[in-house]
Amino acid sequence: MGLLGHYRYYDISIRAAQAAEETRLREAIELYRQQVEGLIAQRGRQNYQAACKHLARMRMLYERLGEKEVWASYIAGL
Repeated sequence: MGLLGHYRYYDISIRAAQAAEETRLREAIELYRQQVEGLIAQRGRQNYQAACKHLARMRMLYERLGEKEVWASYIAGL
């Protein structure tokens, strides 16, 4: 996938995650997780900053689900 294709996929995936936050929390978490792990694997300050923003959204979603311990386990393993 070329660089432009990567950014399109990223944008679509993040928009889908944001839309899913209202009613499909687990699906939103999974979409954010995929993006976070991909960004971290790419390294770089901008990627880490973007990953942190998505992690904050994930934490909020886990809290809404009442699954703080699942969040703590995920972030500890990351």
